[in-house]
Amino acid sequence: MLDTLKVDNWRNIPPFRFYFKPLEDALKETVEVLLGMEKRGPLQIRYEIPLNVDMFNKICVTMEKDFKV
Repeated sequence: MLDTLKVDNWRNIPPFRFYFKPLEDALKETVEVLLGMEKRGPLQIRYEIPLNVDMFNKICVTMEKDFKV
């Protein structure tokens, strides 16, 4: 996934941008959820993915975008 987004100049190539931009956005949202977990502290976080619904949903969306790419 990260190697895919390292393709040179993909933002200037319309077919690549069509597929890669949603993947990049989904990945950023997933990272934001993970960073938010870190800020809340270790005692307030549910690390088990099935119990953390927000993180689980973001990961699923990111994986769907990655499979599409």
